[in-house]
Amino acid sequence: MRQVAGILLFATLVCGVSAFASETLREVAFDDAAFTASAPKIDGKLDDPCWKNAPVHARYYEYFKPNPKPGELRTECRFLYDSRGLYLGITNYEAQPEKVRRNITDRDNPQLWTDDCAEIYIDCRGNAIGYTKFVVSARGVQGDMRRIDGAVTLNEWNGNGWNSAVSVDSDRWTIEAFFPWEDLGAPARPGDVWRFCHVRYAWSTGKFQGVTSSPGGNYASTGNFGFLSFLAPGEKSSPERTRGILAKRVAPPWCMELGGILLYDEGKGIRTEPLSAMIGEKQRRVDSLLKATEGASGALASERARLAADHQKTGKTDGFSLSRYQELEALASNLEKLQWKLELERNFN
Repeated sequence: MRQVAGILLFATLVCGVSAFASETLREVAFDDAAFTASAPKIDGKLDDPCWKNAPVHARYYEYFKPNPKPGELRTECRFLYDSRGLYLGITNYEAQPEKVRRNITDRDNPQLWTDDCAEIYIDCRGNAIGYTKFVVSARGVQGDMRRIDGAVTLNEWNGNGWNSAVSVDSDRWTIEAFFPWEDLGAPARPGDVWRFCHVRYAWSTGKFQGVTSSPGGNYASTGNFGFLSFLAPGEKSSPERTRGILAKRVAPPWCMELGGILLYDEGKGIRTEPLSAMIGEKQRRVDSLLKATEGASGALASERARLAADHQKTGKTDGFSLSRYQELEALASNLEKLQWKLELERNFN
């Protein structure tokens, strides 16, 4: 009888853990390109008035990791477009600009990534299969290539009309670039949604650092590229507009932060909640699980102590950020697994 009860308990716990694990939300990146009636001068300074109308992307992530944390390199990018093409402004904040690496001088050098640089991936079809890649180094050296699909890559491809400029200041270095529609593969129209990823490589500390604009996004993971939507003239970004676009293009579970609001879909339709409320709910879940696992002993006690220490670190995080929510979500998931192990030990030993 005890064995049957144990089996039923085991099945219940497995189902509970599986259900809880399925709530883990994959973060997606989304950007808007604003229409501009006046083109910026490509001089690497981003001081043209039109740039003030461009939404700023400032959330970057650890490079080449499947479940990345926020990246350590403070970076921003923004987009504008007009009838001629797409404009991109990138701000690379840098505490030691004099140590930015700028060694390579020849165009299309495959080692450009060993200098401080930006790799810019743009997929005009929005299907996460092919892309056009542009590289701009801190020295202003350029590179480009095109991938058609997983089997065909055109490393010798060169754009005909794109140009860029770089400037270096006391706390940053900046890229300003223009890409004509011909070099991107198609013209964009208001309402179009492309895919995009910006990867920054940095070497000023003497060792490699990298961040990406979309979680998990890189040359080998095109499915993790972010979304780039083109606003109509005079149109503004809004959570409602973003919600409508992502509802048609992203399979749950996923989430993204919009100015203190969490936009997410766990498989029951898209919802929006204040991050503060979501964090409070997840915090209560963590507290409940910590209490439920107080009786752990031996190796499980050590595991609980480690998770409790992680809880203390999480509690010191300032503000109500998506990063804090994700930390609590991961902590709750690990505590749920610990509770499962503890119940198995109590009922089978």
